[in-house]
Amino acid sequence: MYSVITGDIVDSSRDLEKGAGDPYEVIHQILYDIFDEFQGKGWLGTGDYAIYRGDSFQCISRAEDGLLLGILIKAALKGGRIKSVSSSEESTSWDCRMAIGIGTVSYKADTVEESNGEAFIKSGRLLDKIDKRFLAFATPWKSIQAELDLMAKYLDIILHRLWTPATATTVLEYLLHHPTQTELASILKISQPAVNRRLHGAEIEVLEMTLERYRSIIKLKLQ
Repeated sequence: MYSVITGDIVDSSRDLEKGAGDPYEVIHQILYDIFDEFQGKGWLGTGDYAIYRGDSFQCISRAEDGLLLGILIKAALKGGRIKSVSSSEESTSWDCRMAIGIGTVSYKADTVEESNGEAFIKSGRLLDKIDKRFLAFATPWKSIQAELDLMAKYLDIILHRLWTPATATTVLEYLLHHPTQTELASILKISQPAVNRRLHGAEIEVLEMTLERYRSIIKLKLQ
């Protein structure tokens, strides 16, 4: 069983602030950077992701990793994270929406564009239905769908409506590398109390509990 994330950028055609560069180039770089991080962590393999038309994307991973990857993609885009840009420099924030489809893959090719199966179909069809919500799930299991729908609504409130770009950048580094707050302060060039405030504002404890709950219910279904 796999998790397929299909997503796009909300309002990608808007004009960027003067000097910020071409919007599609910026989006493209942010997405490639975060997918490169995923490969480095072993969450994605070569060819397990694609970026379409500059503002749409898709990736395939283990079923139990789907939510973590979705949150990290959201954080990278919301924080405008580009490796070549210092964290102290102003960057551009983007919102996105994502459909996570969980299911079988009948054909897993060398590239995600050529792959096909239940997870791809569920993910692609769902994205067309979610309007401007951040996240939605489609699974083959009716017994957990209601819980996942509630989870998605909660995450929409926290990540989509309440996170600031600074919060998103902090959560991204925290979930990717699990540094101490002191280490995170050094990475972000802010004080440790500021890190603490950002993580608290991000509801990081509940977010980690949500990620663990997601993993546990998916793994139970895979047994």
